Amino acid sequence: MINTVDLKVGELVFAESSLIHASWHDHICIECDQKHDSTQCQIVINNYPTQIRANLEQVVNTLADMSAIGEIDRARLFIKCLVRVLSQGPQSELLQALNSLAAVHLHKALSCISQMRQSPLLATLLPSFLDDNSIATILSVLNTNSHELPGYGGSGVFLLASRMEHNCRPNCTFAPIGNEVKIYCLENIPAGSPLCLDYLGSDCYRPTSERINRLKVPTSSTPHIHPIYYPLSHTRSAAVAADIFLFCFTWQESYDFTCVCEACTVLPDLARVFVCPRRKCRKRIMPLGRGLRPQDWVCQGCKKVALPHGFLYPPRFPLFLCLSRSAQPPSRTIQRTTYSLHSYHVPAGEAVSEVMRHLCICG
Repeated sequence: MINTVDLKVGELVFAESSLIHASWHDHICIECDQKHDSTQCQIVINNYPTQIRANLEQVVNTLADMSAIGEIDRARLFIKCLVRVLSQGPQSELLQALNSLAAVHLHKALSCISQMRQSPLLATLLPSFLDDNSIATILSVLNTNSHELPGYGGSGVFLLASRMEHNCRPNCTFAPIGNEVKIYCLENIPAGSPLCLDYLGSDCYRPTSERINRLKVPTSSTPHIHPIYYPLSHTRSAAVAADIFLFCFTWQESYDFTCVCEACTVLPDLARVFVCPRRKCRKRIMPLGRGLRPQDWVCQGCKKVALPHGFLYPPRFPLFLCLSRSAQPPSRTIQRTTYSLHSYHVPAGEAVSEVMRHLCICG
């Protein structure tokens, strides 16, 4: 997605309502989002197959237990998509919109559709005019493009936001509000520049190699909700003296591509910082990209190559551990005996800076 006008930091790029969304709360209707039994909803009565309507809770739970779905809201999203395609036919606008989005790990979705075929109840959800590959594509699109909506209590798919590319140092961020998202600028963006988001959540503060593997190699389809605690009274700002709790939602499913953004190829890896072993220097060494070449390990002070043999890596803790109650506040203190920075300096310091910037922009 390319920007067409000059944008300033903090400016709203666009706001978008979901193409389709669903709640993970059982007491919220699957269709109208009201607090009543879904089987009593007029929309469900008019559009859902009789067998599905009569056993809706069982269908949702069965689908949620499948490895390719894994969550109540994802199961509800899939059911809503299939019902709309069933009612609208092969020329469904929803189907065309979903097919325009990226889909990865199709083999997992195909396995799920195969299981549904074996169940007489679940098979009634599958449109007869679509083959298994087409139906699996719908599920793959949902798995790839669903955004968490913590304020609403579920997830949704957004056409424009889903078309924004990934960057480990994005120029935009999104703020979910209800079943909508708002995209804000993190920096001044000139016209003609690509608009990009960060797909990794808290994992964007991990070392470059781990970020690349996280985007490429599949791990788990289960979302992890990390409580992030940081005592703001530890900061140097006298105006802030309260503690905060934030929640970071990260998906452990990969996106099946190799990131080649500047942060992964040519920029310093902020999560791997060392002290130059030369006693007269003691400046920082941050490998460029993945640090695969000797010339990637040039000291910022003496400008000499210093390979990391004998160095101690900072602990590769995820963000929510670095900012836990037991973690020390960010510090610039250098531990000269181990040739490394303070163990929490880079991941915690950069993370807190980013959190504060998001709070300032998004309120």
